[in-house]
Amino acid sequence: MTRFLFRLLAVASCCLFIHPAEAQNFTVKVALGDAELGKDKDSYKPAVAGSTNSIPAWAKTGDNSSLTIDFNPENEFRLLYDSEAQVTTGGEGDTASAWHRVVKLKIGQASFNHNAGTAPTVHLDCQTPTAVCGAVGTVYEVNATLGVYSVSSGQISVSSDQESALTLTTINAGGTATYNPGDENSYSRGNFTGTVHLDGIDFPAVNADFTIAKRADSSSQTAIHISSGRLGVNGPGDYLLDGGRLQAVAAGSRAAAIHPQYLAAAQAEATLNVQRAADRAANRPFGREAELERDTAEATRLRKELFTRDTVRETSKQTVQSIQEASRNAATQAAAAAAEAAARSAMRGGH
Repeated sequence: MTRFLFRLLAVASCCLFIHPAEAQNFTVKVALGDAELGKDKDSYKPAVAGSTNSIPAWAKTGDNSSLTIDFNPENEFRLLYDSEAQVTTGGEGDTASAWHRVVKLKIGQASFNHNAGTAPTVHLDCQTPTAVCGAVGTVYEVNATLGVYSVSSGQISVSSDQESALTLTTINAGGTATYNPGDENSYSRGNFTGTVHLDGIDFPAVNADFTIAKRADSSSQTAIHISSGRLGVNGPGDYLLDGGRLQAVAAGSRAAAIHPQYLAAAQAEATLNVQRAADRAANRPFGREAELERDTAEATRLRKELFTRDTVRETSKQTVQSIQEASRNAATQAAAAAAEAAARSAMRGGH
């Protein structure tokens, strides 16, 4: 089972046209332990603090080591232990290439301090084998091996060009997210306030702790669990999103039994797929293809079982019944309130 590597896109801004030659360097701020730099993967040498290096370049760290690189005093990234990244620009044809830095985090972890600072503004992207981040005025961390994104300040966007139906459009400060596009089933876990773009719909997330599993790169067959907070107008509970309607899964229904199983199976598949992509990007052996194939098959089987016509119809019927019941209750309460008001009015008239 072959899957294209996912490209992580970042949201950022740039300004001021500068001659490209002025922007093709970076400075090593801190080099700890076994930190190395090279023009390519075959020319690694120990990184030297204070040295100036040209882009493109490769960087890697070993156990108990780290490497901090400055693009300018306001923009830096720190490569943590057992990690590897390539530092490039936007390339030819990129109108922002003079001050466009791209950190291609192949494997491991990195932290980013991306502030507007003084001119010229740096446009800084982080690309991993699976998903994305970046925005001016942010401090955030990326784990390319696990697909985890954490925001300390500002806000970031996480997306993949292979999973356009699911984008964590805005993750505000203090938020974390796992974004794992799978081979046939994608998985995401969020705990943040911001916005989720799902199947063509924007759902505002308010202190939301939620899980999403879905058919990969599809605008249908999506299962959602909200542990706390709100996603759109929806509070805690289990939901199906099929054909643009978010419908609550009724307790005791057939869907209620399959729903958590599918979420767990999609997580297992997608997590393995992200790890495989990171290993391939770093030219490391994965060696778990049989396990990935098995987990993919199980997740796909459960998704198809969850989204059978009968299961979706049952969920839709329960949703309609809940709406009708809520409407009847509201009407009853309104009638009772009107009757009470009329009685009070009659009593006042009697006096």
